[in-house]
Amino acid sequence: MSKLNNTEKYIVKGMLSDKIAVVDIAKKLGKTKTIVQNYIDTELDQVCANVVKGRMDASKAEYEDDDTKGSTTTSLTIYKATSDRLLEAGVTQQDATNLIKAVETLSKKNNVVYTTVDECFTACIMRMRAGNFMLKKTVGGREGIAIMTGAASGRTDASKKKAPTTRSRSSKGHIYRPKTGDIE
Repeated sequence: MSKLNNTEKYIVKGMLSDKIAVVDIAKKLGKTKTIVQNYIDTELDQVCANVVKGRMDASKAEYEDDDTKGSTTTSLTIYKATSDRLLEAGVTQQDATNLIKAVETLSKKNNVVYTTVDECFTACIMRMRAGNFMLKKTVGGREGIAIMTGAASGRTDASKKKAPTTRSRSSKGHIYRPKTGDIE
């Protein structure tokens, strides 16, 4: 009972965001206040510091990109910075690499040159499909699941509105009628 497991850590984060007191969190988890407070003061503070540092670095990179707009920036550095930004946004390494390759191929095909990271990042986001927005890993690290998020649902709904509703050749004229003995 000296440490919090991953599920309890996740619960602590949620309760803190709901502005619940540390004493109440400890009671609900069946832990002592010092255990919960130690987790908040050490691990959680470190996570928050890393997030803040990442956001500061990202905003600094955007500021530097604005300063160098007039100069010639190689596409390689733009793609690298876009990849880093995608990773910060929560996209997996493999998905980020695939998006960058797709955008790079399209830019060469259409003779489009991305002069800023924002342009390239926007092009990558526009190429993402609903599957890229789904959660594919649990808090405990288990894989093999797929949970649809609001963003994934929105992408699916938008693509359904764009696509014409057609029936396949095999489904035309077929109606499923269960046998009377099959229904209970």
